[in-house]
Amino acid sequence: MLNKKFRTAQKVIDREVSLVVSATNDLTSSLGSVPVKVGEITGFLDGVVQKLQSLKRKVNIFFLLIYSTCTMIVICKLVP
Repeated sequence: MLNKKFRTAQKVIDREVSLVVSATNDLTSSLGSVPVKVGEITGFLDGVVQKLQSLKRKVNIFFLLIYSTCTMIVICKLVP
């Protein structure tokens, strides 16, 4: 049960990290073009921030889920 939660969490986190990497690649590729408007960079940065916030939220959710599962396992082992 715990391994399944770890695997699920890892898959979701990997997907979110991939989205963050993609957003940062978009930002860096746009900076390579000759004339870059401030509004474009702001839009790209907003996208990166949103992806990072989503990643943080999901990591926190999975941490709490796995932590509570581990706590329950310890409690079940202590109580005969």
